[in-house]
Amino acid sequence: MSVFKIVPTENKSVVDLLSEKSNLSKMDIKRLIHFGAVWILSGNKKKRLRRNDYHLSSTENAILHFDAKILDQIKNRTNGRDEPVELFNFKTWGIWFKPAGYLSQGSPFGDLWSVQRFVEKKYKTAHLIHRLDLEVSGLLVLAYNSNSASSLSRIWNERQLEKYYLAKVLGITQEKGWHTISKKVEEKESETKFQTLRFENNISLIEINLLTGRKHQIRIHLESIGHPIIGDPRYGKKNKNSEGLCLQAYKLKLKGPGMTKMDEFVLPEKYLLFSLK
Repeated sequence: MSVFKIVPTENKSVVDLLSEKSNLSKMDIKRLIHFGAVWILSGNKKKRLRRNDYHLSSTENAILHFDAKILDQIKNRTNGRDEPVELFNFKTWGIWFKPAGYLSQGSPFGDLWSVQRFVEKKYKTAHLIHRLDLEVSGLLVLAYNSNSASSLSRIWNERQLEKYYLAKVLGITQEKGWHTISKKVEEKESETKFQTLRFENNISLIEINLLTGRKHQIRIHLESIGHPIIGDPRYGKKNKNSEGLCLQAYKLKLKGPGMTKMDEFVLPEKYLLFSLK
């Protein structure tokens, strides 16, 4: 990974200057701009560059966050993959389906393959309320204005909602009723509840109620009790899976902006990784 910074030069565009500075082709720089890897700095303000013909003003700098692996992915990216889909629309916010392999939001190295950027293209403004790991598919909430973003963020911060996941885990888990895992994650108190729906061939399908929201909490908690999620590339042993991580955010219960009562939102059957029947 590399970072290249440029200053204004008369009659030269950002593409020209970054190509000279980085020794990348102009076509590659244009690809990286499209991907969201180039930033314009003006004082304390920072924003992604979206135009190939941009020339810096006397008070601006530009920064390229470059990763050769990402550039290869941009060049080799093929069409036909699942894209985010808005499932429930409430005018000022919505609930989306995030496919596995999409980021929830971008990084300094780019945001093209993020749900937030995908939604920005439709609504111009997209506030991400919570996140799902790259490998996880399922329900993701975004707001389309600052008022709804504030209301939804308060709901999340005060835990005035219920979040449910489905997962396939290694081994036969406890058969009946809900069970609780209480284990610190990132030195913070964390709690996960789960119940077994069915099991077969030493693999259990479980439903999870996530009570706190630490990074990788579900994955860490299930690995800690000897039942790592099938296909988890980071946690667990003997749980490899060619189809990827068997974890999905499939249900939310909340009372969002404009709603008069708590409601339940379930991922439509066509997007479910696992049959509930």
